[in-house]
Amino acid sequence: MDKYSLVKRELIKEDYDGITQVNEKLEIAKMPLAIESIGFEKIKVEIISPQDKLETFKSSISKYKEQRDFLMCDVTSNLSVDLRFGTIGVREVLRFMFENRHLDIEPFIRQLIFRDFYAYLLFHIPELEQHNYKYSFNGIKDEKKFELFCKAKTGFPIVDAGVRQLIQTGNMHNRVRMVVASFFVKDLLLPWQWGEAFFAKYLLDYDKASNVLSWQWSAGTGVDPQPYFRVFNPYLQSKKFDKDGLYIKRYIPELKKVEAKYLHNEIYLLEHDIKGYPKPIVNHKAASKIAIEVFRT
Repeated sequence: MDKYSLVKRELIKEDYDGITQVNEKLEIAKMPLAIESIGFEKIKVEIISPQDKLETFKSSISKYKEQRDFLMCDVTSNLSVDLRFGTIGVREVLRFMFENRHLDIEPFIRQLIFRDFYAYLLFHIPELEQHNYKYSFNGIKDEKKFELFCKAKTGFPIVDAGVRQLIQTGNMHNRVRMVVASFFVKDLLLPWQWGEAFFAKYLLDYDKASNVLSWQWSAGTGVDPQPYFRVFNPYLQSKKFDKDGLYIKRYIPELKKVEAKYLHNEIYLLEHDIKGYPKPIVNHKAASKIAIEVFRT
């Protein structure tokens, strides 16, 4: 074989090797991206099609207005994740609702309108993502209180149960979200931005506009007419919406042997030691008075 043929053969081999390497890189690029590599953790989630959820919701929508706040009643649509990721469109949901207008659909449609309203606000006033719309007070940065909150060790059963549900499932009941957020910004006087970031880390249905503006609503700093002096009482809320403590005990097994009536009793929780569960880190009655005064001034 002459010298020319040998050189040509080597060049062809180099080209072939180069193409092979490129193809190998392309095949690697086609491989699914591991969610762990971008900071997420895998959890098991039951997958139900949004259309099936709508059909299920149709049978309970008549109870939505009266029972949606009760923690052990599943009368919600469960469509928040689907709406967030676009596996169903809000117009499709609306069409379905109006096809069933003989049912009491107004309370649910009002929630869809709020979702769109918050998206509109954040688009036109993007600074709301980090800054209050009204009032200059922006919380007190207390790392210790924040850590106890994140670890579900506040000593407030309904709050800790909600945080545990969020961490374990990526979800939190809507009524509990309001109670938890109010506790965070009023009882603990922590910056709402910290709470918003904590929810963003775990919520499967995380939507920036809905989350940010809902936290501003809870803090009384947003565009909604939510007064700063409105403070949710976590004990009255749990007594009204989880009277038997079933939701609380589902996520806090340490409290299974405690009578339900004591789970809604601040004095009992402050004065008694419960094995494996902390005492309340603040006195709600005193903390709410301080919060109202701070916001007022």
